[in-house]
Amino acid sequence: MLSPMKRVLSVTKAEFETTKQLARSRILQVVLSLTTLVAYAMSCTILVFVAPYSPTFGAATPKYLLENIDPTFFLIFQLAVLFLIFDTSHRHERSRINEVLDAKPVSNFELVAGRVLGTALVMWLLVLTIVLLMVIVGLISELAGFNFAEPIPFASIAYLLFLDAPTTLVFWCALVVFLNSVLRLRILVFAVAAGLMVLWFVLTIKAPYSFLPLVSPSSNDFLFISDLTPELVALPTFLARTATLVFAFVLVVLAAATLKRQDHQIFAKTPLVASIAILVGIGSYGLASLMVLAESNQPTKWR
Repeated sequence: MLSPMKRVLSVTKAEFETTKQLARSRILQVVLSLTTLVAYAMSCTILVFVAPYSPTFGAATPKYLLENIDPTFFLIFQLAVLFLIFDTSHRHERSRINEVLDAKPVSNFELVAGRVLGTALVMWLLVLTIVLLMVIVGLISELAGFNFAEPIPFASIAYLLFLDAPTTLVFWCALVVFLNSVLRLRILVFAVAAGLMVLWFVLTIKAPYSFLPLVSPSSNDFLFISDLTPELVALPTFLARTATLVFAFVLVVLAAATLKRQDHQIFAKTPLVASIAILVGIGSYGLASLMVLAESNQPTKWR
């Protein structure tokens, strides 16, 4: 008998293999790779032909590319996640995968968690591949003295790959899976999820700079990038990311509870677990908000 963690990992692996074989997944990989690499090539062009004569364009060079990453790129990857997973339940029913799953000792929570992690992993590996390619190009240019690119600071890479991207991908995957289990109608799932993603995007670009730690999906937006003394992620940002993951867990729990599938391992304490997780998420985000507000009010105290 497999442990719950091993069952989640088994479902994650199966979902990962299924998702990456989809035609739409391969199309997205090509489109997203071309989009981001074209943006990187434009940044290299600015480094060679514009930045030496106009220092104001220095922030658009490859070294600071992740620090000044446009929220649009996060929105594009979020929409890609939606495009991959919005009809998962219907695909499984059409492929009769649900019949196989029903014969296995897999609970609804394990199924939903594996589905979320498997899809998020597909997109995260794509982000990893693109970033590593940028790093390799920058290192080759630096070591060979070509000067057409420059290395991206390690701190910026680490924050994107191991904090921002996983949090964003897991949360939006969880939200789409939850909507899928509740609404069932694919077009409605797509419309509601896309609307929420665009709404969050607008909120991010309209938010004052001091509130970016609470709403921006990128930690690099408000950090000082340095090769010698990189700035660590502030506590409000860490709390906001923690709250986001907790809310993703809540969405997974609620999706498992509303999934139209016979579950022989129904968790009787689902309402209690979800309630506690919601309180933890609200507490983390609330504390982060208070810290950001206190910091933004400091100039008033100095007067």
